Amino acid sequence: MIIHTDCKDLLTRACFPCLNFPSQGSVSDFVNADENPKVPAILQLFINEIETRGLISHEVGLYRVNGSDLQVKQIKEKFFKRHQVPDVRKVNEVHVLCSFVKDFLNNLNEHLITYDSWHRFSKICEIQNENEKIIESEQAILALPDANRDTLAFLILHLQRISETIECKMPASNLARVFGPSIVGNSSPNKSPAEIINELKIQHQVVENLIKIPSSFYFGVLDSNEQPQKLFKISSKTPESMRKSKTAVVLSSILGPATNLPSSYSIQSAKLASK
Repeated sequence: MIIHTDCKDLLTRACFPCLNFPSQGSVSDFVNADENPKVPAILQLFINEIETRGLISHEVGLYRVNGSDLQVKQIKEKFFKRHQVPDVRKVNEVHVLCSFVKDFLNNLNEHLITYDSWHRFSKICEIQNENEKIIESEQAILALPDANRDTLAFLILHLQRISETIECKMPASNLARVFGPSIVGNSSPNKSPAEIINELKIQHQVVENLIKIPSSFYFGVLDSNEQPQKLFKISSKTPESMRKSKTAVVLSSILGPATNLPSSYSIQSAKLASK
């Protein structure tokens, strides 16, 4: 959808496909089969808004501070039951956006790290040589189902940018504790409380290892072989230069603002919730 720059703020909400998304499902249920990279549009929308607001303003405690449960519930009802895109511009607190992202990941039928690959990632944590650990991690990521792999790459790039923005006070170790249960979860469903507690440490280690992998690898994952499509522009600044400058560097999405979601997300019925 093309909009005149002086008119875009007059729209009540973004143009978004009216899909009958399940209240719970795997990450592949939220992407089109022919889409590359396979990252749910709802995650793109929220994460881009979190970066635009949270990193520029150096919001402290991104993903650690909980947003309003009521507002998250209202967003979920609008998206899952009424099949409408939430207008992220009207959400008053960035922490509400963060809480929705965590809730979305927590309620997938299977985490981004699948049950079949859980023990593989767990064993990688035992590797002492850091270079070997990165190589094994990259191979394990590439072996994930397409939607899990692409969404994981998109999300970890986001977490890397937060960890590198010192003012947000969310280093990789903090983010790992927050996202361990959301990204990795347990080795199988229906674990006992004692088993869940025992696996928490492994979850944290896996996520922290994922954040340590060079961002260039994740950008490569998000590139389509036939039609390169980066969800984020690559900055010429290195993580070291960003740390020294102590300023947030938001890698803006080439998908554009929320009022200009990619046309490739339109569905066969062409029913858009943009009325």
